[in-house]
This record gives sequence, structure tokens and C-alpha cells, in this order.
Amino acid sequence: MGKENEYYDIIESCAKNREDFTIQNSANEHAAYLIKTLFKYAEEEVIIFTGSLHEDVFSNEDLKKEAVEFLKKGTGKRLVIAYQNEAKEKILQGSFLKAITSAVDKTTGKLEIWDAQRTNKVIENHFAVMDSRAFRYELDGEKRKAVANFNDEEYAKKLKSVFEKIIKVSDKVNYN
Repeated sequence: MGKENEYYDIIESCAKNREDFTIQNSANEHAAYLIKTLFKYAEEEVIIFTGSLHEDVFSNEDLKKEAVEFLKKGTGKRLVIAYQNEAKEKILQGSFLKAITSAVDKTTGKLEIWDAQRTNKVIENHFAVMDSRAFRYELDGEKRKAVANFNDEEYAKKLKSVFEKIIKVSDKVNYN
């Protein structure tokens, strides 16, 4: 078994067993795998704060599939995305959102998109939070250096609180 498979097995085990264990990542494919796993184990909500939905991460087919499957699991599932660095048209034309909007009924309220370009400052550390208990947090976006944890409610709730402050001063995007 290679190191890559061991790495993915650790992620899977931590997510499945809700382990409070910090996982490092520093590659696009690792970022995609971690975010995919957040969707796979989400029960209610995934929030994503990003500069843009970079295709080198979010075009991953398994990630898109898990996001769509999560939203199709039934009522009460929600994905909320806030972006800060891209034009609305570019965000909406990306393969991640195209996959979701073509597969999920737009009237269900399962998807919210927020344009956070009016926030007071550029926030460099992007993140994703699942069910206020698991997260992936970028330490260095250019190098894709990040940490993830599948059972750190305290930190996940802090990130969600930051996210809520961001969308309070953001513009909701109509994607229909």
C-alpha cells in the first residue's frame, strides 16, 4: 500500500469515526479529497468560504459527485458558499456549481451563494465546515497548505461564526 492510500485511509477513518485528529494537506488532490469527504459524511450542512472555486480542486469528479449526492439525500441538506475574489459569472460557470445546479432543484433552498467582495478586507484563509464539527482550513492558499479535523466542534463553530459574519455583509447571488 502506498503512502497516498494510507493518507486517504486516515482521512476516511477519521471522518467515519468522528476522530479529533489534525490532518495536514498540501496538494490539490488532497484538498479535493478532504472536501469530498466532508460532503460524504455531512448530515445537514456544508459551508465553504473561498476566493474562488478553483478548478484545480473543485473540478474533481468525485468531489462534485459527493456534493450532489449530499444535496439529494433529502430535505434539510444545505450548501452555502461565499466567495471573495472572482466575478459572479466565473463562479457560476465553474464545473463545480454547474454540476450542482444542473442536478439539484433550484427551488429547494439547498444551495446559497454569496458574493463576499464587499467585505472590509480580503480574507486569505479559506475554509469549509461540515455540520459545525468538521473542517478544512487553509493556512496558505497558494501552496494549498491546510489542516482538517473531523471532530473539533470548538474550532468548527468558530469558523462558522466567521462565515456568518462574512455573509452578513455580502450579497446573495441569484443563480437561476
